[in-house]
Amino acid sequence: MALRPSAAALEWFKRGARGLFGGKQTRTGNKVSHAENKSRRTWKPNVLEKRLYSETLDRTVRWKVTAAAWRTIKKKGGLDGYLLGSSEEMIRFPVAIAMKHEIAAARAAAAAGERMGLGAVAGGISAAAAPDLNPAAAGRPGVRGR
Repeated sequence: MALRPSAAALEWFKRGARGLFGGKQTRTGNKVSHAENKSRRTWKPNVLEKRLYSETLDRTVRWKVTAAAWRTIKKKGGLDGYLLGSSEEMIRFPVAIAMKHEIAAARAAAAAGERMGLGAVAGGISAAAAPDLNPAAAGRPGVRGR
């Protein structure tokens, strides 16, 4: 007996849940000829494959992103700002939602460390002692893409 996924589970497998689409979906309408004959057609979102860099996690990911979402990511100052500033309903991409929670946890841990007077510590080594662990020292911009 094969189990069918629930409607909520199927929601994750729609096209918009396979990348950062920023709420964009396939639109439908009519193609109208010069003689005003109408036939159905679709408009698909402008989807790009981008490499995005998370400064908090010091990690690059390769995701599908719409041009509108890409502009918003640049406006928010990078992937971290976009994910933390967007609701999970808007993101809809399970991998991005998980990364959003990772970023929030990492920032909370860093803030707790600063409150305790530990400063920026990465793996037991201070950031000043190991500048190669600092992405700003490596010359990486907040958002990378081609």
